[in-house]
Amino acid sequence: MSGGLVEASLTLSRPVFTFLLIPSLQDGPGFYTTRCLAPMLAEIVRVLQEGSDPKKVDSISTGFGFPVGAATLIDEVGVDVATHVAEDLGKAFGERFKGGNIEMMKTMVNKGFLGVKERSVNSGMDEILEKFKVEAKPEV
Repeated sequence: MSGGLVEASLTLSRPVFTFLLIPSLQDGPGFYTTRCLAPMLAEIVRVLQEGSDPKKVDSISTGFGFPVGAATLIDEVGVDVATHVAEDLGKAFGERFKGGNIEMMKTMVNKGFLGVKERSVNSGMDEILEKFKVEAKPEV
């Protein structure tokens, strides 16, 4: 792309992005990407609590065009980081960010399930999922 084309594109798009993004981010905490992804990840926690297979969740989300599966994304971000973000945004925005049980994520962190950064195998994940299992509501 030529320099002139890039400059022209930025000149045209900057006001649109400023109009769309800046006002919506002034009402509370969180980066734009975090505020977009957090509700999805909260819902992923919920479907895992309902008994969905994480590999199936990943397959569906990559099938929709996400570069990495949604369950894997929680793992790569770090369960501890995802828990912190979920707590903070949940306090700030309430129902807008409601999904899975934050206590399940806290239990995972307390038992050492931190995501790929831990680089070890943890036993007990099945017990955590069973403890926080909820019934799926197909009518929803």
